[in-house]
Amino acid sequence: RLDDLLEIETRAVAVGGARLALVQRVRREAALLVELAVEIAFLGREGRPKRLPEPVRRAFLALAGPAPTEGGPRLGPVLERAGPMG
Repeated sequence: RLDDLLEIETRAVAVGGARLALVQRVRREAALLVELAVEIAFLGREGRPKRLPEPVRRAFLALAGPAPTEGGPRLGPVLERAGPMG
């Protein structure tokens, strides 16, 4: 419903030179509605991969946490090596 209050938890689970893997969980009250795996590629104006600026990359690394393993979403081997989300 449009007036439901949802909680969205987003966690960086892998940080590469030009890629970022995230896991998102959406809840209504205590009920888990959906769990998503998102992979973001950073591109330059030419459409080719572009490295994240080092301060941005370090900030994501500092915030990165483990991904779920109990049958949740997958982003290939990157997330399969990660542990459970707290």
